[in-house]
Amino acid sequence: MKKNSKSKTSTATHDHPGRPRYTMKFPTRKEWTFTDLMRTNDVETSPKSKRFGKGPNCTMLTLRKNMEADMYLHKEGKPLISKWRTRINPRSQVVLIDGVTAEPDSESGLGRRALLYCLRVNKDNVSKAPRATSTPKVKATRKPRVAKTSAPESQTPTADALDKIHAALAAPSPAVTVHAVTIAPEATPAPAPVTPTPEPAPEAAPAAAVEAAPAVETSTLVNS
Repeated sequence: MKKNSKSKTSTATHDHPGRPRYTMKFPTRKEWTFTDLMRTNDVETSPKSKRFGKGPNCTMLTLRKNMEADMYLHKEGKPLISKWRTRINPRSQVVLIDGVTAEPDSESGLGRRALLYCLRVNKDNVSKAPRATSTPKVKATRKPRVAKTSAPESQTPTADALDKIHAALAAPSPAVTVHAVTIAPEATPAPAPVTPTPEPAPEAAPAAAVEAAPAVETSTLVNS
């Protein structure tokens, strides 16, 4: 006897075993977050609660799977996760608003900014991200490449000292520029004119001192 998988008393028809997919309730606002979707479906949103992510009719995981199945097309036979997405579903009920995020849901104003969703029927009536003015890109001039010189391997201290001495000896001696200095000859002073000194006149001998010269005796030589 064949067993009929469809219950005769069930009013909902579906082509897979198990209970039918949960029908989500969407928020009445034009723009809403996933947290708003959880509140609309009576799922606990407080992380401090023990029943966080649970509700009387569905769970947070159920809502995420339903959103994934509605917004994207996936590879056949693969799980409904982002890894197996092929493209965006053009006939989805829910649309992600690009470039716009919600304010942080905290008293301090800090925290993660949630993504915003809307129904496709309200897509043209939601706020859109402002278009950035395109500025022409200026091509930066590339700096010339500088060849990197690898540092020589360090040797022993004695070899390093010898290398430095050889390098100093091999280096060309710096050119010395000699500037000629002209020294002006010193002026020789002219000799002073020599005035001849007059010789003193010989003093006259006193008359008393002059003695008469002795008379010369004349002797007659007799020839013998």
